Amino acid sequence: MNIFPFNADNRHTDNLVDAVLAAPQPLVLFRSSGMVMATPLSQAYRFDEVDYTAGETIALLNNLPITVHSISKLSTGRKPVILFGPAGALQGLIVDEIMDIIAYEGRLSPTSQASAGTALIRGCVTEIINLEWFLSLNVQAA
Repeated sequence: MNIFPFNADNRHTDNLVDAVLAAPQPLVLFRSSGMVMATPLSQAYRFDEVDYTAGETIALLNNLPITVHSISKLSTGRKPVILFGPAGALQGLIVDEIMDIIAYEGRLSPTSQASAGTALIRGCVTEIINLEWFLSLNVQAA
């Protein structure tokens, strides 16, 4: 049974996957080391700020320690963080700036475990980061 009988162009489709993939996917745009990157909004729990010490893997969020990751070398100070992971085991991706949330209407093809692929966003090739990959790092280290 096809619950999506038409695609975005009002053409009939028998392929449920194509109909779902045609739907806009919300992405969070952020800047890290001068590069614009993105992550699926569905993987983000919330956005906040933490006091970050360069090179550390733990930061305090509301006086509770959380594991943090960074894609690049960042300086010490108050930094924006994209929080992700299951309740009780939140982790954060430290970034330079959270820029925007956009609707992306293309397909993403993973290029590695850490990457959901690349996309042309606002005229720039943008790496789409898979936040769930960072969760696997802590499982392997435990």
